[in-house]
Amino acid sequence: MTLLSPNFTVTYCQNCDGGMQEMSTMIECLRTVFPLAAIETVREDRYPLEVKIVASTPIISEEIPVWSGKQQHLFEKYRVRRRKTIKTIIKNLEQFKQNLENSQEALDDQSLDPDDESKINVVKIQELPALVSIETP
Repeated sequence: MTLLSPNFTVTYCQNCDGGMQEMSTMIECLRTVFPLAAIETVREDRYPLEVKIVASTPIISEEIPVWSGKQQHLFEKYRVRRRKTIKTIIKNLEQFKQNLENSQEALDDQSLDPDDESKINVVKIQELPALVSIETP
């Protein structure tokens, strides 16, 4: 069993230019921390413009929120806000990776004797940090 091969879904909004720049930025952040991860992109047509990154693993069936925020914070024209948002995304991804590694170590440490299934304990995956969104007036 491995937790360290998560799949990610990047959801972004179709802006007047299609939202490709913001989607590419989020994928670059993902590739920084998870270079070989499978990434699916979902483009929505709604307002307000929000973006999010969620993860799933072979063991955990539900989506795990990694980051969400306003799409405008990833616009090139807001350089300072964009840099802060990129740092926040990478920080959340690194924390998520650390949580996966800790959970994987706990799984690996359990002895799985096929004759004694009663020794199998449930491994609790640590909670992710609260989602951070940078809001500036």
